[in-house]
Amino acid sequence: MNTTWILAADGARARIFAMEGDKVQELEDLTNPHGRDAKRDINTDRDGRWHGGGTAAHNLSGHNYEPDVDPLKHEEEKFAKEIGEYLDRASMEHRFDDLCVIAPPEFMGRLREKMGENAKKCIKEELVKDISWFSDAAVEAYVKQHMH
Repeated sequence: MNTTWILAADGARARIFAMEGDKVQELEDLTNPHGRDAKRDINTDRDGRWHGGGTAAHNLSGHNYEPDVDPLKHEEEKFAKEIGEYLDRASMEHRFDDLCVIAPPEFMGRLREKMGENAKKCIKEELVKDISWFSDAAVEAYVKQHMH
């Protein structure tokens, strides 16, 4: 019998369910401790200062340095990578045959980017919705109604 894993994830939480026949059972509940933090809580230090040289007309010293990456997005990318590595390992261990990924649009893109080739080959369906916070029964009902 084929085992289908269902990943219901967002930037703060990833839940993995196994579906065998009509039964859906939660296997893992992974959390990102910084997933719901405000930017100011993640990046508590002051911005760095840049003291660059330059001509008197273009003296840029004393300007604040703004990071290129939003701290919250960076934390979500790290979480997506963790999830991707977990799924890739599980795929290589033959713990599931098929994979259904359910995530909001932006996080779906991060998952696609960070997931390994082994796990990607198992994806049979992607549903764009944030159901990671649904109850177990609501996840099961959603999956049964929307998976093909």
